[in-house]
Amino acid sequence: MTTLPEWNILSEYPAIQSSEFLADFAEVEKIVKEISQITKENQSIWSLTEWPAEQRKTIAETMVQIWSKTERAWILAANMQTFCHCHISVDANDSEAEKGSSRLQILLAHLQEACTPAELWMIKCSDSFSDEILEQPELNAWKFYWQKMRLNKDLLLSQSEEILLNSLRVSGHQAWGDLYTKLMGTITCEIEINGQTETVGIAKAQAITMLPDPVARKAAWQAVQKAWGLHKESAAAILNALAGWRLELIKKRSHTRQTNFLEAPLQGACIKESTLNAMMTAIHKNAPRLQKTLKIMAKLHGHEKMQIWDLLAPAPLKSESDAALSFEEGFQTISSALQEVDSELYEFVTMMREKKWIESRILPRKSGGAYCTGFAKSRTPRVFQTWMGSFMDLTTLAHELGHAFHSWVMRDLPFIQRDYPMTLAETASIFTETVLLDSMMHSKKLSAKTRFTAAYAEVENAVALLLNIPARFDFEKSLYEKRSQSTLTAEELSQLTDEAWTKWYGNALEQNDKLFWATKLHFSMSEVSFYNFPYAFGYLFSLSIYARRKEWGADFIKKYKEILCDTGRMSAEELVQKHMNEDLSSVSFWQKSIDIVNEKLEHFEELARA
Repeated sequence: MTTLPEWNILSEYPAIQSSEFLADFAEVEKIVKEISQITKENQSIWSLTEWPAEQRKTIAETMVQIWSKTERAWILAANMQTFCHCHISVDANDSEAEKGSSRLQILLAHLQEACTPAELWMIKCSDSFSDEILEQPELNAWKFYWQKMRLNKDLLLSQSEEILLNSLRVSGHQAWGDLYTKLMGTITCEIEINGQTETVGIAKAQAITMLPDPVARKAAWQAVQKAWGLHKESAAAILNALAGWRLELIKKRSHTRQTNFLEAPLQGACIKESTLNAMMTAIHKNAPRLQKTLKIMAKLHGHEKMQIWDLLAPAPLKSESDAALSFEEGFQTISSALQEVDSELYEFVTMMREKKWIESRILPRKSGGAYCTGFAKSRTPRVFQTWMGSFMDLTTLAHELGHAFHSWVMRDLPFIQRDYPMTLAETASIFTETVLLDSMMHSKKLSAKTRFTAAYAEVENAVALLLNIPARFDFEKSLYEKRSQSTLTAEELSQLTDEAWTKWYGNALEQNDKLFWATKLHFSMSEVSFYNFPYAFGYLFSLSIYARRKEWGADFIKKYKEILCDTGRMSAEELVQKHMNEDLSSVSFWQKSIDIVNEKLEHFEELARA
């Protein structure tokens, strides 16, 4: 295998202890002190939500001062945090990066504490006064941000309580998520194949479960299960602590009206509960169709039902597609597919490669999974993965490059509008995957077997996003419902996982992945709960956009970019109404996208029977 891409992050800072990094850190510290001084000097403002007309201008100017400084601090802190996270991702034992990240978390807590009086005031003040303040040119871009924040005005605690909560979060709630990340990066797996044992990290073991060799896949999956099985009590403690913190916070905030564990995720996703319910209703209605296809996939692997370790496998064909793809071959396949849609997409991914903004190396202490991140100062994206040459690696790279394109087209927007919800974040990533697979399935340059491999991957994608993702959602709902009564043991968490998988997979699997609650990072992230339904949303929404290629014709990419640029400044419902004249809370909207999926399933089944 040729040398794999190593990302260039030193363009941001030479090192964590470099003068450039320390200068940005010092500037954020300075901003925190300045904001603290402003809030201290304006104590009389924070106790009232209305002021006489002659003083309103002064208050508006004070708000401009505070939030302009805050935005600058956020940009610098985000830049440094990304730098530290990139280091930790490639080496879980990078103690300098861990210390840097820890110091930044504390600094951000201090920034939040300094901003809290002004933030609470902005949330609680009257609609007319809020509108007046946001008409200031410097704050005009913040309108949607404050619109979202003000939805929770009746859930706020006192100023002192909000400050206390924020100060406790770093060493409490957030520390549990950090512990999981540390565990994932340091756990090793013993993979035994044909009498030979290899010790690898979680990232490599998980990557092996996506390779063509069924013996290696099974051995790798079992090794991951065994490794995490030794740490399942720790994983259960982490999950209980994270859920317990959130549930306790919900109790405290329900002083005026009752809130629940789904309200914050829905607001963070910028969708209404009616939209989520409509989507889940449509998906569940079509689950038996997906289960049928999954059994056909299993037969191709030589089984009546699908084995767990085959869920992420490439098409089981003895062909040229079994050979490990080199990164260059994979990248060329993606870029060629994007060029068929528009030259701008091709030029973008080519730039990503040339500028060394992609990380794909195989390293012993590298984190598992893949992601796209970005540096707020330079407004440049980075893509992270581990390339083992599997077909899944190919689609994963396309997925993350889609995320990168999304952030790239938004780079000239104000910082506050470049932060978009997960529901809409997954639009560009899954769109790019769809372009790749669609191109491969219909390419006359590729062999029939390779085209079938692409069709298989597309169906595998549908199964993951429309069965596995809903199963994750139902598990997490059950977790919070049960955790509100007591802590859960590792065995009880496995039982909840088993029940959720049975509901969505039916009898299409030989066995359920009962330890999935522990092995999947997404459940143990401190930043956000319910890191699941946005993937199904993004998948179906991106299909809806892609289906409009012919309708929009030469304006397609222009309209596509306009949609992406609006993702950080309006709700999902408003976005779809504006650009597509559709109603997201209608089951029929989602069914139209699922009809596209069903056509893909039918096409695959015809190929499988041939």
